[in-house]
Amino acid sequence: MPQIRLTAGDPLVARLAHESNPVKAVIELIWNSFDADADQVAVELDRNDAGGIEGVTIIDDGHGIPAEAIEATFREVGESWKRGATQTHGKGRPLHGKMGEGRLRALALGERFDWNTTAVCTDGVTRWVLVSGTVDSRSDWWYSEPTETHAATGTTFRATGRQGLDRLESAATVQQLVATFAPYLIAQPSIELTYDGTKLDPLEHRSRDKDVPITWTFEGTSHSALLTIIEWDSGSERSLHLCNSAGVSLLEGQKPPAADFPYTAYVRWDGFDDDAHSWVIADMDPDASAIGGLRQTVMRELRDYIDSREAEDRRGLVQVWIDNGTFPYSGAPENQEQQLERSAFELVATKMRRFIPTQKPAQKLTLGLLKSQFQANPGDLAELLQHWAGLNDTDRDDLDRLLRTTGFSGVIRASSNVTKRIAFLAALEQMIFDPDIAPEVGETAHLHRIVEKELWLFGEQFNMMLSERGLTAVLEQHRRLLGENVIVGDVVRRLDGRTGRMDLVLSGTAREPGRHRHLVVELKAPDVNGGLTELAQIKSYARTVTHDPRFSSTTTIWDFVLIVREMDPEVIVEVNQARREPGLAFESDDAGHSVRVWVRRWSDIIAEAREKLDYIQSHLKYDPSVADAREYLNLHHAEFLPDALRGTIVDVERPDESP
Repeated sequence: MPQIRLTAGDPLVARLAHESNPVKAVIELIWNSFDADADQVAVELDRNDAGGIEGVTIIDDGHGIPAEAIEATFREVGESWKRGATQTHGKGRPLHGKMGEGRLRALALGERFDWNTTAVCTDGVTRWVLVSGTVDSRSDWWYSEPTETHAATGTTFRATGRQGLDRLESAATVQQLVATFAPYLIAQPSIELTYDGTKLDPLEHRSRDKDVPITWTFEGTSHSALLTIIEWDSGSERSLHLCNSAGVSLLEGQKPPAADFPYTAYVRWDGFDDDAHSWVIADMDPDASAIGGLRQTVMRELRDYIDSREAEDRRGLVQVWIDNGTFPYSGAPENQEQQLERSAFELVATKMRRFIPTQKPAQKLTLGLLKSQFQANPGDLAELLQHWAGLNDTDRDDLDRLLRTTGFSGVIRASSNVTKRIAFLAALEQMIFDPDIAPEVGETAHLHRIVEKELWLFGEQFNMMLSERGLTAVLEQHRRLLGENVIVGDVVRRLDGRTGRMDLVLSGTAREPGRHRHLVVELKAPDVNGGLTELAQIKSYARTVTHDPRFSSTTTIWDFVLIVREMDPEVIVEVNQARREPGLAFESDDAGHSVRVWVRRWSDIIAEAREKLDYIQSHLKYDPSVADAREYLNLHHAEFLPDALRGTIVDVERPDESP
């Protein structure tokens, strides 16, 4: 096979090829097809048996590469027949490539690559040629002897044998391709570009567009260009393309403003044909060149456009919140001060739109929290908004007078958690006190399984240690947490010789440094009152810890809690004695042990948890409905629900929460 020696060394070829960017490679090869007057261009992603992409095939019906032009086409870098031309040979379309670098992009797509090209030669005969190359020898290309054929003209490019091409099938890549070729494809409706089996039609993804005439003066000479802005109906595409007057993208500039606004801006100007790369440095000295003045004007027009569109969207979004009943302001502002506050809040809230939940209860909660935070510490949000929401210079300057920074992310997370917790308390109340539901709620099958996923009821400091495990397992885990030998030996038994199983054993760090705290929770179903039998059971666990020296630890506090719907009179007397904390039934503070036994009503547990969330309820007016409670249970605990909770929940009167 004849060989072509590229007049550039391997390092230069590797740099020009941008081998780490396969998306740019595909874009350049598509432009090559368009420059060859192709009407049909298809990009196929070649997958292996595991579904991974290991190659790319690009097929076009263009005029191909004539056999006599093969050597010149693949030999020279920085020169091309296109350099002195403005249109394609056959159909007079605007040209993209001029530097002869496009074929080098193939190195980013495979270890080996082939061009099967068929073209009409200067003598009028149609011939086929195969051109091949490998990354092992970047500067060398091989081509076959031209073969006469009756096949249609066109080129099929194929690259194979490369890993790490999976990004080519991402939604972001498709968005980038649509954005890059949009003006060209819109202006050339006869061209059809297919990517991985899907036709890329910018008109299907365009939500709106606008042309903005640009005029500026440099050194006394007036210049004009056209800024085209296309907004996309979805995705995250945000790019700026420098194009010639025909809309052919020559270079992608810096990211334009508005991070949450999917759009592409196209600056059309014939002056980019020879100097598009100057755009990159024009911002350093905008008065030094015509491109500098253009860049300055374009960025100003873009900011003005985005400001007007965001104001429009902001009004629409606020109206949605008002219609939903989730907006934390009601009525019209009564004075200028209220108007200023509300306007600033609307700007802040809509800038944070992607962090505002869509479900109404959580949405109302989040907006209410934001309002409270905004009114109490307005300086706590500015830098966060700038970092998260992509504030432009104008927004930042306006908000800097009102806002500064702390962690609004914590507020958002807290509002979401609080919403769920308030709904859970309402649901738990239904399970314990609803006369139709409570009889069906079992201790082990339902209540235990649900509560062990809601351990915050007992304090944020606790984590699950064991669930439904015997005393021996509890001792092993206790010694393990202390960093001691976990070989227990004999089975741990209660003082009467019986074994026992504990419902929930939680562990956390006590307030005193270097101290541990274990919380043993014994749950009882709603139809089981706390009597002397139930109290004796949990006391027996506590006395086992007290009397078994293997549990001895001067750094551990043990709390045993029996939780019931109601207490028998004898137990009420037991847990309400003088000089004891209410609910305390047993206490031992001997050397090496600190053990207490408590009896609590479910109503006490719910009331205390609700009190912790009182700020949210009183300030944000969030009170979950029965439907909210049912929705929470079915979303988070569906597998543990009795049949009664899978249907409609009815309102019940809340129990007396007094001691």
